[in-house]
Amino acid sequence: MGRLIAISVLVFALAACAQEQQAEPTSSGDATYNSDAEYNSGLADLGTGNYFEAADHFRKGSAMGHAPSQVELAKLHETGDGVIRDQSEAARLYEQAADAGNVTAQDRIGDFYHRGRGVPRDGKKAAHYWGLAANAGHADSQAKLGYAYENGIGVPFSFEEAAVWYRRAVDQDHYGAAVNLARLYQHGQGVPRNFQSAAQLYQLAANGGELDAMYRLGHLYAEGLGVPQSYGIAFEWWTQGARGGHPGAMASLGHAYHDGLGVKIDHDAAMSWWQKSANLSNPEAMIALGSHYSESGVVHHDLAQSYHFYTLAIETLPIGPKRDEVNFTRNSLGRRMTGAELERAQNLSDAWRATH
Repeated sequence: MGRLIAISVLVFALAACAQEQQAEPTSSGDATYNSDAEYNSGLADLGTGNYFEAADHFRKGSAMGHAPSQVELAKLHETGDGVIRDQSEAARLYEQAADAGNVTAQDRIGDFYHRGRGVPRDGKKAAHYWGLAANAGHADSQAKLGYAYENGIGVPFSFEEAAVWYRRAVDQDHYGAAVNLARLYQHGQGVPRNFQSAAQLYQLAANGGELDAMYRLGHLYAEGLGVPQSYGIAFEWWTQGARGGHPGAMASLGHAYHDGLGVKIDHDAAMSWWQKSANLSNPEAMIALGSHYSESGVVHHDLAQSYHFYTLAIETLPIGPKRDEVNFTRNSLGRRMTGAELERAQNLSDAWRATH
């Protein structure tokens, strides 16, 4: 009888244990379900502009180790929407998600290490994370890794490797990478020099809206490199780039108007575009303004303005032959000016610095 009771108790205990195991879901499955639900709820709140609620959902998902939630919460910390703006916290979350294999996070934390945002600036870590995302097929990171190789940022300097990664990004229609690869073809760096290939890549990027491609393609047409020479087409591309806000295109458009390249000579239009470009700190436009103001027989002749713009160009240009040349030109001009004109030039430069 006692043996029967013992067996019954044992059977009951095993049955209860089995029932308990069936009723309790695995912790990993439960966490996955909850983290996905929190993430999706957060996205829904983002869509309606409820940033505080979205941040709360993403925070809960992040605490469960959900990488997409960490990425979205990091974005909010970048902008300060629904949370305190905190670049360090954004970097921490991006790096957590990146180390878990999230490609978007790898790209972003690479940017943070490159710029020193929320973390110490570290080229090696930037290239490391860009490399992870690039090898996973992320076009932006492929372009950035190409840039890293072109400039020796965290990786050995190599035009050849830069060209490889730019090409991979271009194959995914990355227009910024197309501009950079075109430059390499234009100058024969890491690839054979080929103006036609450069022009084709600039054309691809220009058609995609890349302002720098419009500016550079204009110069190839102006010089007839890789394309039929045409000041008219050059003028059209410079116009598009200038209207889009590209300082170099503005300066080139100014030269076109000044010299009648593809358009009738119009010194007022030239001055206007050079001024807009100079306002964006373009030294080429500053030099052009300095040169035009010093020309005799033009309506805008003004030696003080000329000296002023040459001074700005000298302050903007890096140390080197070009800066030395402009400095020589300005000093030669100064010897022809009166004390009053030099004082006025100084006042013009002081006023410029105070507002730019």
